[in-house]
Amino acid sequence: MTRSRASAAQPANGDADTQSTASAEAKEAASAAEASPLVRLLARTGYAVLGLVHVLIGTISISAATGAGGGETDQTGAMSQIARTPGGFLLLWVMVLALFALTVWQAAQVVLARRTGIGEKWPRRVAEACKGLAYGVLGVTALIFAVGGRESSLKNTRTLSAHLLAAPGGMLVVIAAGLVVLGIGIGFTVIGVRRSFRKQLRVPRQPFRAIVAVVGCTGYVTKGLALGIVGVLLAVGALTHDAQTAGGLDEALKSLRDLPSGEVLLWIVGAGFIVYGAYCGIRAFLARM
Repeated sequence: MTRSRASAAQPANGDADTQSTASAEAKEAASAAEASPLVRLLARTGYAVLGLVHVLIGTISISAATGAGGGETDQTGAMSQIARTPGGFLLLWVMVLALFALTVWQAAQVVLARRTGIGEKWPRRVAEACKGLAYGVLGVTALIFAVGGRESSLKNTRTLSAHLLAAPGGMLVVIAAGLVVLGIGIGFTVIGVRRSFRKQLRVPRQPFRAIVAVVGCTGYVTKGLALGIVGVLLAVGALTHDAQTAGGLDEALKSLRDLPSGEVLLWIVGAGFIVYGAYCGIRAFLARM
């Protein structure tokens, strides 16, 4: 009887040992990636790339406010502008490498989850994973343009929204997505107001500390506002079964233009994206890594 119990317990112990070994190997790989000078350099370059993309989005937004056009006011529009510039092909490949390296860096942070209390470990891992996913998606977008592709994120978002709204329970999925994006926007705003973004940086001395605080606060709050608008439009589009309303960032900013004083709002949001891009540039140099 005792032998049968012991033999039954062996597979469970074996599974636990396998999981422990896999976890140790994952942490070892994450530590190696985090300690790699090349990964750190490319990850810092990734922050600079994020800054460039946000500056271009802000510039396109301001162009739309002035009636000068400018294309889609989102990542696709920014990549399209880069692809049309001299040397844009080479820059796009640099962006691909940098953004994928930044994704690897974020993946390491998910595995290691340092500098946090026990109760905060998993929430932080989820937050870091979401950041890594966003960087990876942007890297894929850059890769599409680097190999000569031309993707319209607005068209893709509308098509996906239309398919989801036509599916059973799809309305709830789109509403949930809208609430998630709205929550992310609120999170950005809170980070900006509380200036908790300073935890990400090696904060310099005055007067540069004040400059970083103003740039980070303005950028985070304004980007949070833009994401909040996207989330609200997703939810409203789901409730009204309107796939056009349930668009992405481009559709959200165009909806601002149709509001009273919409041009002023577009100027504010565009300037905010440019300021957030400047913060990403600062983070490229001052990020804690």
